[in-house]
Amino acid sequence: MVIISRNDALGKGLLFYFTGKPCNHGHVSKRYCSANRCVDCAKQKADQLKELRRENRKQKTLSPRKMAQQNGDVRYTPNEPCHRCGTSQRLTSNGVCVYCNNKTVSEKYSNDAEFRDKQAAYRKANNEKYNSHTRNRRAKIKGLDGKHSQLDVWELFDKQEGRCPYCDIYLRTWHVDHKTPVSKGGYNGPENLQLTCPTCNLKKHNKTDGEFKAMLRLIPLASSK
Repeated sequence: MVIISRNDALGKGLLFYFTGKPCNHGHVSKRYCSANRCVDCAKQKADQLKELRRENRKQKTLSPRKMAQQNGDVRYTPNEPCHRCGTSQRLTSNGVCVYCNNKTVSEKYSNDAEFRDKQAAYRKANNEKYNSHTRNRRAKIKGLDGKHSQLDVWELFDKQEGRCPYCDIYLRTWHVDHKTPVSKGGYNGPENLQLTCPTCNLKKHNKTDGEFKAMLRLIPLASSK
């Protein structure tokens, strides 16, 4: 490295100069013209500050929202409730309280007739999608395993050739029935589902598939267990 004084380096518009002499910390390296500081000393100081910030971040307590984001939670409970409505839960995505967010959305679309019509039309076209979501949610609340989708329901329809397994009528409308009812711990997956006509499903109530077939005398009572 060529030895050059600070004044000569400044005159040439250089960022660094080099004297060939060690700094106060024993580094023999180039120095900054602006601050007259050794490059190695500056790097060492920057590394120390970086490590200090890293340690401070580890010791710093995460906010409830940051913890919710790390855990993938949709909602979190802040340290203080909302000052407007007193709600104790907020949305992780935007930090807005749940009640205020729902109220804003409701007010925005309450008088929008076009939006309501579109929403009603979409729900009518995807009715089974909504129903599947409802059944999955109820089963999850009860702590049951398994879930199904709208596609699973259509596959059941094709598998049953569109007919009720009990009365054999063609299903123009149907109920999605659990062979072993949810109330009795039945599995919520498609393996435990069947499509029945509304009349048979209402008669079946919370009976198992075997119990209801025995009641209809479709199978002997002894084999209904």
